[in-house]
Amino acid sequence: MKAFDGSELLLIQGVQNSLHYCLYSNAIFLAERLFALRKCEETAYLLATSCIRQNKVHRASAVLTGCQSPENRYLAAWCFFEQNKLREAEDSLRWNEKEEEIPGKAAGHYLLGLIYQRSNRKNKAIDQFKKCLEKDATLWMAYVALCELGSSPDPDTYFSKEDWTLLSTQVGPSAEAGPNQPLGLSCLSSTSVEAPSISSGKQLPPQIIGRTSEEEDYNTPYQRQTPKRLASPSRVSHITLTNPNLQTNVLDKSGDFRTPSPEAKVIGTLRSNGPPSVRRNNKPLATPSSQQETIGSLRKLGRLSFSSRSSDRMAVERVVSSGEERNMAHDSFSVMRLFRILGKAQLLLSLFCSEEAIQTLEGLPPAQYQTGYVLSMVGRAYYELLDYNSALQTFEQCQHLDFTYTDGLEYFSSVMWHLRMETELSFLSQYLLSVDRNSSSAWCAMGNLFSLQKDPDTAIRCLKRAVLLAPRSSYAHALIGHEYIFKEDYDAAMASFRTALAISEREYHAWYGLGQVFHKQEKYKLADYHYRCAIKINPRSSLLYYHLANVCYSCKSYNEALEAYDKAIELNAKNYVARFERAKLYSKIQRHREATEELIELSNLVPKEPAVHYLLGRLAKNGGDRKLAMQYFMFALDLDPKSRLYKHCLENIDAPDDPEDL
Repeated sequence: MKAFDGSELLLIQGVQNSLHYCLYSNAIFLAERLFALRKCEETAYLLATSCIRQNKVHRASAVLTGCQSPENRYLAAWCFFEQNKLREAEDSLRWNEKEEEIPGKAAGHYLLGLIYQRSNRKNKAIDQFKKCLEKDATLWMAYVALCELGSSPDPDTYFSKEDWTLLSTQVGPSAEAGPNQPLGLSCLSSTSVEAPSISSGKQLPPQIIGRTSEEEDYNTPYQRQTPKRLASPSRVSHITLTNPNLQTNVLDKSGDFRTPSPEAKVIGTLRSNGPPSVRRNNKPLATPSSQQETIGSLRKLGRLSFSSRSSDRMAVERVVSSGEERNMAHDSFSVMRLFRILGKAQLLLSLFCSEEAIQTLEGLPPAQYQTGYVLSMVGRAYYELLDYNSALQTFEQCQHLDFTYTDGLEYFSSVMWHLRMETELSFLSQYLLSVDRNSSSAWCAMGNLFSLQKDPDTAIRCLKRAVLLAPRSSYAHALIGHEYIFKEDYDAAMASFRTALAISEREYHAWYGLGQVFHKQEKYKLADYHYRCAIKINPRSSLLYYHLANVCYSCKSYNEALEAYDKAIELNAKNYVARFERAKLYSKIQRHREATEELIELSNLVPKEPAVHYLLGRLAKNGGDRKLAMQYFMFALDLDPKSRLYKHCLENIDAPDDPEDL
């Protein structure tokens, strides 16, 4: 290839300078002039990179059409993926099935895995993510994707390398390219913008290098203290996200279909026909959407100028030649050990082993634990455990440490929804919108706010805005489905849940939502199937077993219902509504002694719940103890003076009861 002349080199330098200083419009202008002078792989790459940096992906893909160099093929595939043109993206990465080397190497395998994942080719996606980690252990999002797909990857397998050679494989996609390789690095090296080099002989100050003793970092785990209720940043507001009125009635009388909160004692109404809901008790996903992850990880290719790749490679060679291999090995070992801890926690969280995940994360050094990413994982784990108060405190700590961190905070808003913290949720939603109006988490928080205010139409509009910003957010789609259930628009609810499952088949919240729809439509076999699918994904959910038991009860499969109630109570002893329903089932199958013992114990735990005293009165009346029955009915009436049912029972204390009414 003919070498670049002086005018072309001047334009190349101008493009690189403009990209370095984020002057993207100027970079596009100069790259256009360069591309007009010479249409080749190198100039097409510069123009496409400039367009991508200004979010002009369609134009970048048009520029890269017909390019054959590995760098341009990878960049073209990324552009097609961003436009959801999966077939074109796959063709750019794999021209034929016999091609062994994927453009972009590890990043190319990751991108191909995302393509397979989005096109529902799960096994191929898992295979590509594994190849990605084998080539580059620092591509963390590939490991996260494996966990989300249910592959259960072993962190010790992928993050066990401790040799300094791991660093040499991370220099860049063209680190192995010489002067005669594509993109003409030798021609461009003289025009490169100077960048910081690790080959400098000057020793970095200790405060930049960080701790030099590995034992100081990892043998001194983070001592977790009970997080204090943290006020919001002073620059935004002085309001503290707390709720002084959390001690509410154990069995909420609101009558809506919501998830019971053991800590806030909002478990649902015992007298309503509909079961409590696990509306927002799901994953979802605390992590960024796959599309955002792709943008964050793959745009790095565009950030590396041609000359910077070459200079990085020479810098590493100078480091090796200067005898600093031991330091390199120590740094790599520290990073890989950090990844092993985070990888184990991520795996446990994906398997809904939340308590073990929290314990694993507490083994991190304080500097790593007190970051937005880790604290959002901890908050998510508490959320899955239904420990909403601890989740609330953890998310507040996360915001206090980094008030601009918004990833995963849709679960923060769901925690406030469960705790009925309307004022604090209103502040949070407005605050998140002020930080980033294009954040899906912010609009999920706004949707949760209107849902709490019993305004499902506005909530759906806000949640649909969140879906537009993050189309791959299965959690947001599931929330929309639950709002449609509240409106009794079951067809729209099922469509939203199925969309969520099309995005992620492990979204157990969507499986539960479909089960709830079929349960309300009295299609008990279908409801049973979907509840069991949800339990298969999250076998540690007490609420899922509770709703499965309700379906079995409706089908008059009393033995299966009793087993499900027992499992729900075993998983969460504070699931008082499950214990109450089990007592009703005991009474139904004529096991009155067990029912009475269960209710007496429950009355000691929740003494202000009138339904418990009412059922004790019914059992005492059927047992012939009218005096004791009247006493229990009076207790229930004192707790709920407006109840006509309790008044009727007192007025007809001598009339016989129908055992079927119990």
